[in-house]
Amino acid sequence: MRGALLFVLVFVAACRGVAVGPTVAAEPLPEARHGHRVVALSDRLLCCGGFAPGRDRDVGRRTFELVAGAGAWRPTGDMRQSREFFGAVVIDDEAFAIGDGVERFDAATGTWNVVVPAGELPHSHFATAALGREIFVLGGYPVERSAFFVVDIDRGSVTRCVPPPGFEPGDHFHFLAAVGGELHVAGGLDAGPFEPQRQHWVREGATGAWRALPEPPPGLWAKFGGAAVAGDRWYLFGDFGGYCFRSGRGWQPATGWNGLLAMPAVVTVGEEVRAYGGLVPGGPRRPELRRYDPTTDRWQLVVR
Repeated sequence: MRGALLFVLVFVAACRGVAVGPTVAAEPLPEARHGHRVVALSDRLLCCGGFAPGRDRDVGRRTFELVAGAGAWRPTGDMRQSREFFGAVVIDDEAFAIGDGVERFDAATGTWNVVVPAGELPHSHFATAALGREIFVLGGYPVERSAFFVVDIDRGSVTRCVPPPGFEPGDHFHFLAAVGGELHVAGGLDAGPFEPQRQHWVREGATGAWRALPEPPPGLWAKFGGAAVAGDRWYLFGDFGGYCFRSGRGWQPATGWNGLLAMPAVVTVGEEVRAYGGLVPGGPRRPELRRYDPTTDRWQLVVR
């Protein structure tokens, strides 16, 4: 009976467009980090990469997990390659870390395995998203690897494809996400005058062509921001404030977190959006968690 009730609750949540993820504690990371990534699997959260206080050279490889039902993060297998300001996605309940190459996390063994070898993709400052069995990568550094890539995770292949209109090598810090089965690009910092852009494009899956959508009110960029998809909603937060995009409804304001926050890890957990860590310029280096409730449009700060 209990199993049937759980199925009904999950089914109803999915139909309402609510993200159904692991039931995990609202626990800050074990250490202060920025430039890292946190992704949600069906039974755990996974945190990897980034910078931490001190001179520990292995922090960019270090991985933690917070398993459903547990009260604290615990260490698991390190990535094979150190990564900062990189990307991570989930495909069919498997986590992938993207930067230079691609690694897949095996939750059963707690190990990372190479999918795409190093040297195929940009190192940092790029945007990533997953749609189907493909990973999309846009922009980043170094400039010679700054392009629009499609990674086939089953073949381990990397293909350069037509980028959004106006893209130039060296453009970076875009927002990229799969929303409602479509690939969206918003904002970004151009490589010339380094101005945040107001662009918004969606990619036609059958042709690979880009179609313009209504632009966000301000220019958007990801250095002091983060984004997460919850159902049919795409939430973007940063020094520009907060916005929510919904197909057919356009851009609507949302409450942003207070002050500047550089490179936190933003993820959807259940019905809320969480921002783990991040660097507060001039502020204390401590593990922090910010929780956003879409129903009340409010943030809550949790400090270790």
